[in-house]
Amino acid sequence: MVKQTELDAVNEVLSLVGIGEIADLTAPLRQDALQASATLSQGLMEIATTRNYYNRYEDITLTRDTDNKIPIAANVYDVELRNSNKQVVIKNNFLYNLTDNTFVFDSSLKADITYYLQFVELPEVVKRYLTMKTARKLYLKLFGVSPHLQALAMEEKMAYDVWQRYEDESGDLNILNHFDVHNIWYGARQGGRVPGIGN
Repeated sequence: MVKQTELDAVNEVLSLVGIGEIADLTAPLRQDALQASATLSQGLMEIATTRNYYNRYEDITLTRDTDNKIPIAANVYDVELRNSNKQVVIKNNFLYNLTDNTFVFDSSLKADITYYLQFVELPEVVKRYLTMKTARKLYLKLFGVSPHLQALAMEEKMAYDVWQRYEDESGDLNILNHFDVHNIWYGARQGGRVPGIGN
């Protein structure tokens, strides 16, 4: 199966709102294409920084380097420690201990990792939802409310439902192992997570 690229998504968005396609995403772009690309990027940021089955890895061992620091890959969005009362954030591609105000750790750590994925790395069902959401938002910006906007909103809702079914089936989640249950029981402080700070 051919994977949808960001250019494919932008062109589908333009087609859905009744505008001609473009050959590439390099500047200079038409204003409508520029808006489509920017709206897609905004939606990608919202999706890619949300914990989902496809971008979250659990029970990962974080090892120290020779300076006893824990390096963090550039595409990691969030680190949630397991079985630890330390609060951590990512600073300058290293894990920072807010509890002790230091980059230095005395042992390896277990953590759940959320990765920021690029568009091409998303599952196809997520790309479809993001494309339909972008088309609906772009149409509203350009043309306002109309029956076609309502049709796009319906397509977006259907794409969202498909994504959520994929998420549930892929994760094989239930009330006992869903990662949101951890937040309900332990909260951000006890879970060792302060999302979005220091990135």
